[in-house]
Amino acid sequence: MILGSEGHFMQRKTAALCLGLLFTIALGGCEKPGPAAEKPLPQAVLIRVASPQGRAMQAMKSQGVLAGKRLNLTVEVTSRAEGSFPEANENATDIWIIRPDELGEFAHRNLLTPAPDELKEPGNPISWEDFFPLYREKTLIWNRRLHALPLLGESQVCFFREDLFSNPTRQAEFKKQFNEELKPPQSWSDFLKIARFFSMSEIDGGKTLPPLTESNQDLVREFLTLSAGFCRRPVAPDEPVTAGVEESIFSFLYDANTAQPVIDGPGFVKGLNLLREMQGLRKTAPVGKGQNDSHELSSLPVLALGDSSLAGLAQQTPALRDKYNFCPVPGAQEIPTGKKNEFRRVSGGNRIPYLGQNGYLGCVSSKSKNRALAFHLLAELASPKISERLAMEPGSGGFLRFTQLSRMRLDSFELDAGKTETLRNALRQDLIHPEIKNPAMASRLPGNAKRREALAVEIRDFLTGKTGVAQKALSQAAARWREIDRAWPEKEFKALVKISAGLIPD
Repeated sequence: MILGSEGHFMQRKTAALCLGLLFTIALGGCEKPGPAAEKPLPQAVLIRVASPQGRAMQAMKSQGVLAGKRLNLTVEVTSRAEGSFPEANENATDIWIIRPDELGEFAHRNLLTPAPDELKEPGNPISWEDFFPLYREKTLIWNRRLHALPLLGESQVCFFREDLFSNPTRQAEFKKQFNEELKPPQSWSDFLKIARFFSMSEIDGGKTLPPLTESNQDLVREFLTLSAGFCRRPVAPDEPVTAGVEESIFSFLYDANTAQPVIDGPGFVKGLNLLREMQGLRKTAPVGKGQNDSHELSSLPVLALGDSSLAGLAQQTPALRDKYNFCPVPGAQEIPTGKKNEFRRVSGGNRIPYLGQNGYLGCVSSKSKNRALAFHLLAELASPKISERLAMEPGSGGFLRFTQLSRMRLDSFELDAGKTETLRNALRQDLIHPEIKNPAMASRLPGNAKRREALAVEIRDFLTGKTGVAQKALSQAAARWREIDRAWPEKEFKALVKISAGLIPD
């Protein structure tokens, strides 16, 4: 159901020189520089970037190489596999491009150089306060230090076939059957009901949802997206932080206090059973390898989750053009009450965004001999104009900043004004989540790649019938997680769980 996708800003020379010198001063270990006119940026300095294939590589080879030329740098981009980590003494890379959920592994292995705090100061060209809180307060920070800058953001929305939803015959049939209007889903129960309705109408032979993804990364993201609203109640922005509220903010995949996995809890069981119900409505052709593919709306599902960059790709494909509109990712129809295994229904869906697994960050290697220049390049790529340029590229982008959702035109998506605004509104629900302050965040624990693979195996076995009971499948996943966690001493692991959640360890 989750679909993968893949995707010149010239500062004045004096500003660029000053910023580069500022980074040099911040990192220390260098002689005090003279005036900028006497110390120009060095010529032809090589900056080596290791990036995953796909849209991150595409962004670095386009905007990264161009930004390097403007800064008198030669940017060399090589490939790295996600989930694989170099030895601490490796020094062949200046910049690592990583997923947000890889940050803990890299930081814990002492592979990264903390970024200069000056980046966060008012007036800095990077415009720190314009980043979503998701980045300022969570995904860029590890153990209270800034360790990364954003390259590509997140942008998940729900796609629906507007051509089918607006059909008068379909609308009348839906009204007759359910005594309600056919409209975009607000909850997962709405989502399933609509998918079944079009299935009974024999749309596409009764298969109205995308095929099950072959990518374990995307499968886990889909499962956790469905489960988030069943696992935590919403916390309003002005709600005082009590002990119970703190749990709803910081505990998701792990209990932040006990450091025990809770992936087999009742909310996740509900999410997995819901995913199983959707299985019979899926098309049969494989989606492919998720983020490394272009896009898979070509199978014309009635409903799908996907990154907003798919909208631009769809508009460039004649068979898909103007077929889809957008709405926020649906929410759970029930929320936990705080009592064991007890839920209550909620109208409109409990929208708890799942964030932090998608997008890409740039980090400077602790072994780089050009750390100041490497940070200079990453700051350029995260600057307002270049991040906006990347967000506008069909098949690439993702959103990082408030201004991108308030004024950016999105012309390259080729959408009309109405659809552009619905897309913005859908993205605001996930990325800004103005009504809640507790989105569910991906784990950033060291060893996370192994945990994700273990969970994906159990989910896939359950969905394909190899495991018959959702609770059993998730209990087996939790047991495998505990085995992985034993690689760390208990006290150290408890501290890592708190740091991963954004807390200060005991």
